[in-house]
Amino acid sequence: YLTHCIIYLESLSCNKTMDDQQGAKPELETIVFRSKVFKPRNSVFTDLFENDHMRSVYNLGMALCIGTIAYSSFHDYYHKGCVYVSIPLIINAFAQLDILILIWFGMFFSTLVVYYGFKYWANGTNELQLMGGYTALWDVPWTIILLLYFGCLLYFPPYAVIKYNLGVLSTLAILMEQLRFVMKMYAFVRSNCPKYLKGGLKEKLKIVHPTFSHYLYFWFAPTLVYQDNYPRANRSIRWGTIAGWLLQQAIGTLASAIIWENSYKPDLMEYGLKPFTTMEVILVGVKNAHLGLMIMLLAFYYSYHCYFNIWAELLGFEDRLFYSDWWISSSLERFLRSWSIIMHDWLYLYLYKDVYEFVFPNRKLLSKIMVYVLLAVGHDYIICFSCRIYLPLHCILYTVTVILLNTGNVRCGQFGNVLLWLGYTSLVTTLFTIFTLEYYARQNCPLKEGDVFSHLVPRFLQCQM
Repeated sequence: YLTHCIIYLESLSCNKTMDDQQGAKPELETIVFRSKVFKPRNSVFTDLFENDHMRSVYNLGMALCIGTIAYSSFHDYYHKGCVYVSIPLIINAFAQLDILILIWFGMFFSTLVVYYGFKYWANGTNELQLMGGYTALWDVPWTIILLLYFGCLLYFPPYAVIKYNLGVLSTLAILMEQLRFVMKMYAFVRSNCPKYLKGGLKEKLKIVHPTFSHYLYFWFAPTLVYQDNYPRANRSIRWGTIAGWLLQQAIGTLASAIIWENSYKPDLMEYGLKPFTTMEVILVGVKNAHLGLMIMLLAFYYSYHCYFNIWAELLGFEDRLFYSDWWISSSLERFLRSWSIIMHDWLYLYLYKDVYEFVFPNRKLLSKIMVYVLLAVGHDYIICFSCRIYLPLHCILYTVTVILLNTGNVRCGQFGNVLLWLGYTSLVTTLFTIFTLEYYARQNCPLKEGDVFSHLVPRFLQCQM
């Protein structure tokens, strides 16, 4: 973390002379970083659905989801005498929901202490600056305390998840919230520390102190970039619109569960109980590729569009560009930037920028690698803990991504867009196939004895195919 050290380096870098700048190596690329500008704007789907043609595409997708749920209902009633529509699967995935809520509130209330700790540190820094004291002796203990807090926040939630055996989606929710809390706190401290460490009061400059209401609003706002003020809506909350988004989330969740339970699950649930050839496993992935893509598109819609818009509407948050039109991308780099504007802004402002300026000065490739390493570790951390398996596929994925981005990022128009869709569909079905395979391999092929290494090796490789 070391925010204080970064700020001190930033202060020193501002004092570089023109001779120093001219003496820089010509092969090092210099980037002028942009800042995040919040402004009132709709989500991309909100604007697209104002067009009748695009609205018809949405209606078609909704009809397919409702039809899937209706088919599952009739199928369950005919064969089992009761309507399930994958609800038992969802309930099992959210096992120990009460523990989930307790863990979340524990994490949330602990983060409130960070605000008051920061406020106390800021007041002490101001007093030392007015007296002309050496603030480093004051900063170091607080930095250590903050690092210890981050360590505790990163340790105890996964410990509780394993101890109380939370369900897959319960674990997924807790770990995603855990990382969101970490990123929010980093953004808050990193954005506000420069106001005090650059000697603002000493130079008699007015400092805007973040209030608790600023901190609390930022905590629930659908953004990871801290500012004291955001564009706010003047209208009242549209409860009917929120109810519509909640209904869409429910339909999308049910449809996703039904699709998975009738595609990957029946094809792979007997893995380890009967012999499977490699070609049979590959055919399962190919056969269900379009269904895996449907699940991911539904998940994207009811998370990035519905979920974030619900919170934006509740808080009057007017900048609702949570994602961009990634589906028309013809290059991998644009696709990655457009998928999640929220995540991209945080990575760009708080990770890539600092790594580029202070860790690997003017080294664009190394800075990119650091970003992709963090992304890969974050994704695999969440998925591996949620599924209780060790299978770092995203580390491999992002390694390939870095290689592709730096061997050529050619834009090929429509052909490039087709290639991206083919690649994304192949990636999605590969992930679904392998994780489903590993999940049932661990259920059907338990290890009797073995060292730590045997638990880390993917279980489907230890089962006889």
